[in-house]
Amino acid sequence: MPSDWLLDLGHSRAKWVLADDGKVIDESARSCPLDRLDDLDRDLASGQAERVWLSSQCSPASLTSATTLAGQRGLPLQVVRLGAFDLPIKPAYTTLGCDRWLAMQSPWAETEQGFCVIDCGTAVTVDIVDDRGIHLGGWILAGLQILRKGLFGQAPGLAELSASASDVTEDFLPPATDSARAIAAGTMIQISAALDRALLAASDVLGRTPEVWITGGDGRKVADFLSPPPRIDELLVLRGLALTTRAS
Repeated sequence: MPSDWLLDLGHSRAKWVLADDGKVIDESARSCPLDRLDDLDRDLASGQAERVWLSSQCSPASLTSATTLAGQRGLPLQVVRLGAFDLPIKPAYTTLGCDRWLAMQSPWAETEQGFCVIDCGTAVTVDIVDDRGIHLGGWILAGLQILRKGLFGQAPGLAELSASASDVTEDFLPPATDSARAIAAGTMIQISAALDRALLAASDVLGRTPEVWITGGDGRKVADFLSPPPRIDELLVLRGLALTTRAS
């Protein structure tokens, strides 16, 4: 039986997966909104694992809700804090998000050469690791949904995005002829252009074009607009969390 549930509480969603001996079981990955944890509760109650390992970037109230569920199901819970375990990549500064720290561990374990990690969630973060395995820091941008909500909040007369208009593809980049599509494509251009510039800066720092890994809820969408194409791994944070179970 797998020994662990790995749980990542982001700013808006919870993601979890089973792990066995420090390795994620990809097909078990699931997610749900932070304010609706019924699916998580059902999995914790299923008897599929013996412990819970948790990384949290969410509000204290959401963290309390998740830890309460684990307690009600009789599962020992370990909350993983930044730098609390001896993982290969050390954080460049003490206020780094724990999710960013964890997301850098699996790419290094696989390649042991310099790389960048982009996490496209509520915020978009970029982190650089050099060929020595040293985290050099990175950047934080407003995420795609935050950009769009902020624009509507300041200019309520703009047309709201429909579900069909919000998903931008590469052939969506010619100039739009309606406001909703113009906003959808424009915010995607804004994110992808910023990331292109960040990756140019990373190349200057590393002295070469780094391999790029992308994760997060909007990662797959954004990846289509980056060149060269990044490696997509939606479970990078959870893979890093799995490595803490070996380092404990």
